[in-house]
Amino acid sequence: MEPEIVIIQAWKIDLEQAESQQAELRKAADSAESEAALSEVRKKQDWNQKTIDRLKQSITAKEAELQPLREALYTHTERERREKEEREDESVVHIVRGLFRPR
Repeated sequence: MEPEIVIIQAWKIDLEQAESQQAELRKAADSAESEAALSEVRKKQDWNQKTIDRLKQSITAKEAELQPLREALYTHTERERREKEEREDESVVHIVRGLFRPR
């Protein structure tokens, strides 16, 4: 599961960068001085938007794929924690009983 989490984190970084680039492209479109320059910026915006959409879709799909594993890990961890608490409680009961046994 760890390599997939690393992949998701890398995609999220890429997404942040693409969203930042989209903001820069909006500014470039606003300041374009000719139709040709605006057309060029619009092409870059379209490509960038496709990248953003693809990354969001990939992140969502990978997180959905990992959800059952996360749930299973959580269930297993909780079961181990409860079992450990029960063992510790039993140990305390034995110690306390030993302290109060008549001598």
